[in-house]
Amino acid sequence: MAIDSRAAGGGRLAASDHGVGTLRLGRHHFAYLRSIAQGLDRVDSARRYLAIDHAASALTAHRLVIERLRALARRQGDRRWRLIGVVIPAVGGAADHDAP
Repeated sequence: MAIDSRAAGGGRLAASDHGVGTLRLGRHHFAYLRSIAQGLDRVDSARRYLAIDHAASALTAHRLVIERLRALARRQGDRRWRLIGVVIPAVGGAADHDAP
């Protein structure tokens, strides 16, 4: 099932406990996630695609985007929503997410 960010209330997702009102998933969010999937640095990707100025905010922004995408997939009935954000460790040890 394809995920359409316009479905389920126009793609708007409540951010009740984050104090940001609503978050609309846009192309920049998906570009950010694609860069992470390709193995690019999380902080650099957050600066480029999410306009995050501080490295300390990159992890929070990452978690927020993942949480919103999971919620969208779950509302649309996609059973694979649980797979969004799963971290698969590297062979032989834990994955280093900040490595290029």
